Amino acid sequence: MNTIQWPDYQQVKNILLAQGAELTPAEVQGLQFGLICGSQEIDSDNFQSIVLRELSVDGRPTMECQAQLQQLLEALLDFLAKAYDAEDLVFELPLFIPEEGSICEQANELSRWCKGFLYGLGLAQVDLKRLQSEEAQGALQDITQIAKLPPLEESVLDENDEEDIYSIFDYLEVAAMILYFELMEDEEDAPIVSGDHDLH
Repeated sequence: MNTIQWPDYQQVKNILLAQGAELTPAEVQGLQFGLICGSQEIDSDNFQSIVLRELSVDGRPTMECQAQLQQLLEALLDFLAKAYDAEDLVFELPLFIPEEGSICEQANELSRWCKGFLYGLGLAQVDLKRLQSEEAQGALQDITQIAKLPPLEESVLDENDEEDIYSIFDYLEVAAMILYFELMEDEEDAPIVSGDHDLH
C-alpha cells in the first residue's frame, strides 16, 4: 500500500489546544472513523462540518485547524479505500495516537479514540444489530469497555501495565477494521449521517 500522508500528531494537538477544543486528536480520528463506518455515502464535507461542530470552540475554528482536520480525514479515507481495494485486505488501522508520548498519554488517548468512535457511530445512527459475527460483536464490546476507562496517571503504572497497554493498542488497530469491513458489507442499508448531540 502506498504511503498515506497523515498529519503530524503533535501539530494537530497544539492547534486543538490553542482553539480550546474539547476533542483530542485521537477523539477526532475516532469520530471520523465512526462516521465513515456508519454512513451510506462518503461525504467528506459533511463529515468535516460535523467534526468542526463537535470541537465546541468559541467562534469558527481557524483555517489552519480546518486544514489539519481535513488532512486527517482525507488520510483516513485514503487509507480505507486502499485497504478495501488491496489484493489482501488490510486489517490494521493506524490509530492517531502519540508515538513519542508517555505510556500514560497513549493509554488515555486510546480510550478517547474509542469514545470518539462510538460517538461517531451514534451520530450516524448505526443499527448495531447489523453486526452479525461474534468477532465483530466482541470487538464492539471491547471498544465500549475501553471507552469507559477512567484517565490513568503515570504514577500508578508499572511494567506489566505498559505491556497490557501496548497489547490493547495492537488489538484496537485490528478490532477497528473488523467493524469497518463488517459494516461496509451491509453499507447499502446504512443511514445517512444526522443528529445533533454532545460528545462531552
